[in-house]
Formats: sequence, structure tokens, C-alpha cells
Amino acid sequence: MNQAWERLSVVGTRVHHVLRDQVFNGGRIVSDRLHSLGEPGNTLLQGGLILFMARNPSLTVDQFHWIGDLPEPFRQRFWEEALEVLENRGVDFPREEMKTYDQFTDLLHRNGISYDDRIRSLETALHLLHLRRHPEEAGRERSLAVVVANIDDHNGAFASTFVIDDLVRGGRYDVVYFEAGSDHEAMGHLYTLSQQTGGREIDAFVIGGHGTRTSLLIGKHDRPLAEVSDSDAPWLDVGDLRRGEWSGLNSLLAPGAHVILWACSNGAPEEEGAHANRNQILHNLADELALSLPGRTIHATETPNNIAGIAFDLNGSPVLTWWEDRPHVVRSSPQGTETVAEARDWGILPRPLVEIMDEVDEWMDGEGNGREDDRS
Repeated sequence: MNQAWERLSVVGTRVHHVLRDQVFNGGRIVSDRLHSLGEPGNTLLQGGLILFMARNPSLTVDQFHWIGDLPEPFRQRFWEEALEVLENRGVDFPREEMKTYDQFTDLLHRNGISYDDRIRSLETALHLLHLRRHPEEAGRERSLAVVVANIDDHNGAFASTFVIDDLVRGGRYDVVYFEAGSDHEAMGHLYTLSQQTGGREIDAFVIGGHGTRTSLLIGKHDRPLAEVSDSDAPWLDVGDLRRGEWSGLNSLLAPGAHVILWACSNGAPEEEGAHANRNQILHNLADELALSLPGRTIHATETPNNIAGIAFDLNGSPVLTWWEDRPHVVRSSPQGTETVAEARDWGILPRPLVEIMDEVDEWMDGEGNGREDDRS
């Protein structure tokens, strides 16, 4: 397989992620500003959504939460149109349980998917719902991915990404989604799923929360410290890993699994003055996790950041695009942790489109021209 075409494919997907998120987040900014104007702004926003979805019926499925911003009778009209789009796509769904938009979101909430604004596509939501109701099917015919996300999103960071949708749409994984309020609850979900699937190993594990260099907050950010114990803290941190509180994760993951830390700063560099002795080094969370999970690949970011999108290389491995930084990708070996250089080289991040395309043109001139097309 020609490496030139493989790399170009990943680059092309990343360009799509950048443009898609610029459009989506630009629309979200406009939406927030219109909401701030009160009733006149809301009326203008609703009118714009009605016209937009009337001209683009697929958006009733691909951005189904927009329907929830509409007043009746438009809300029900576009919801019925969304169900028609699903039927035309050949999607199986429990029609009797989702006759209205509100009935469907309530169905999600009753099945453990409370933060449904993290899901863009109605098809993705149905995928997650099905596997929450039938967990024994997860990983039966495809690789198994598990997302455990935080129950608190005080700044709305998790409502503006396509992370879960990208995992589902990639077609490689059965994706099981959970929400947790503590590190203990997060591990409990994984153990329960393992029992339900007969011990199927997890090929991709995503844990989402608000991050620092050494911790990932899963639960409430304002939980009183008096209520926190080491065994049931609202965060996962380096101390938990060193005490072996997450040692069970090693047996739940496939040998070559990918672990994605969907959080800020978990791959930030070591502090100045760190010693060579591991016990004297305060590793970042990604590096410490890599040490406890030999052979697995850990994906993180070095800065306050968010994931713009997930692509897949020709081997099916996830390749992340972060909004404002190169990815920090690390894998442990008998010699210790090592940064995965290839992943850094492919860390083409959101920049003006012309810069990305200039880089692609320059690279193709150097490596792609004159070679036979052996994409087979």
C-alpha cells in the first residue's frame, strides 16, 4: 500500500474535521449571540433553522438537536421528517418509542445517556441506545470501543465536538457509551460490561473529563472535598495509577488497544527539575497511564484543548486532530515510555486551510509524484 496515499487520506480527513468544526462552532457562536438578544433573537434563530432544515432534510438526522430548538408545530413536523430520512437510509429504530423529539430524548435519559447534546447524529444516538439495551452484542462482529464521559460539563466543552459520532461513523467499532461521576463508577462500568459481553476485550477506550497535567475530572467540579475519598474520587489522577487503583484496566483492554484521554493538558511536559528516578518524577497522566498499560497507545494533548475529530488510518487505528496543538501520543515498552514519532509527524492541526494545502502540495511534490498508483 502506497504510504503517500495513506498519509494523504488522513490529511484529507483532517481538513474535513477543521472545516466541519469551524462551520459548526461558528454557527454555535451565532446561536449564542442570538439567544442573548432575548425573544427577538430566539425568533430569528428559529426562523433560520426552519429555512435551513427545510432546504437540507438530512440535517434533521445529522444535527437532530436543532429540532429541539424549534417551537411547535415545526418541532413535530421536522421530527417526522427525520424519521422518514431514517427509513430511507434503511435504519432500524423503535418507532413506537420515539414518536416525538421529547419522547426520544427521554428514552435516551432513561437508558443512561443524559448528556445527549454530546451526540450530533440521530443515527449515532440510536447506535448508542441499542448497545445500552443489548450490551451482550457489543464487540460481537466489530471491534469494541467504550466511552466513559464525565457527568459535569460546567463550560460546555463536550457539547461542541464530534468525538462520539466519529467513532461510530468510522464503522470499525461497536461503541458503548457510559457516564460516570467518579473514578470508581467509571471502572465499575467497565467491569459490568466485561461480564455482559463474556469478557470481550476493549480495543479503544475513551475517557472524557476536564483535565490538568496530572488529573482528569469525571465528577462534579464543585463537589465538597469533605465528601471525597481516595476510593471514590470525582477524578482520575497519577496517584490513583501509582496506588494501583486502576490496575484492573490492563486486563480489560486488548493488547494493542488505544486509550484516548478526552481532556485538556493530560500530555503536558514534565515539570522543570524532574529527576531521573521515576519515583521522584511527577509524570503527566498520559505517560503514567502508558507505564501501567504496556503495549497500549495513549492519546492526549499537551495544552488546554479539545478534539476536533477522529480519523482512521488504513490499519484502522484512530488518528486524532486536536484544535490547537499537536497530539501527545505515547506507548510503553520494556525500556519505558516513548513518544510515537509518526503520530507527531501526522499531527496536522487546525490552521488556515491554505497552510494545510500548501503543506500537502509540497509533500506530494517530494514524495507522491512519479510513483505508480498501487492503491490495492
